Amino acid sequence: HGYEALLNNTKKRDEMKIAKAKDQLDDARKLYEVLNTELHEELPSLYDSRIPFLVSNSQTLCSAEALFHVECSKVHGELEAVMEKLNKEARSGGYNVKRHPPRSPRTPTSSPTRKSIGMVHGSPGSSPSKPEGNQQPYEEIPDNYKPNENGELSPGEEGHGGGSPGKFQVVKTASNPHGGPPTEVVYDIPVGATTDDLPPGVLYRVRATYRYQKEDVDELSFDIGEIIQVVEYEDPEDQEEGWLMGVKEATSEKGLFPANFTRPI
Repeated sequence: HGYEALLNNTKKRDEMKIAKAKDQLDDARKLYEVLNTELHEELPSLYDSRIPFLVSNSQTLCSAEALFHVECSKVHGELEAVMEKLNKEARSGGYNVKRHPPRSPRTPTSSPTRKSIGMVHGSPGSSPSKPEGNQQPYEEIPDNYKPNENGELSPGEEGHGGGSPGKFQVVKTASNPHGGPPTEVVYDIPVGATTDDLPPGVLYRVRATYRYQKEDVDELSFDIGEIIQVVEYEDPEDQEEGWLMGVKEATSEKGLFPANFTRPI
């Protein structure tokens, strides 16, 4: 456009400007022809390569996905084999909890039935009743009694009565909470129980050999290994066969517990 404007200017013609504009026009024409020629050569080739390009990229993507699924299939197969092996081991009892048999036939599957036992009542000035048959009254054993190595009474301390095997008995006099005459309470002290250096009111100590969960508010719950101090009943008439009154050393909690869930120490 600049070259045409200079040619149409009839008033004043500048030959130098016209020559310069003509040179620029020639350069632009040559550049256009070069670009046009290259486009005519490249565009058809680019258009023709559209399908191979799409195919190549699609094949790469599909191959990667196929490899991924093959690896996933292998992992799933191995996991299935592991689960099958685990199932077989579980069916054969490989993961069952091992149940230890009771160490003695007297160990119960449940706590003993709480049943009150009779007490020996006495009053001042009254004589004890005569024993029947071959039975003889028990002799009071001091609190500091210690059995010898064979678990037998030492000479001079041998009892006169037929106490329970493996136990010696202690008779303690307790006041009657109902205002009656004093009550003589008989406590079985297992042979092997230490009665020395115990706090006041403690008969002996036991260690839990089985776990017990209380079933009543006046009972104790304990785990294996806990130490319990056996104490006297507050009311002797509440004494129950197979049950002891105790205080847990760890928590000072007091209550009843089954004797055959523990062993003396």
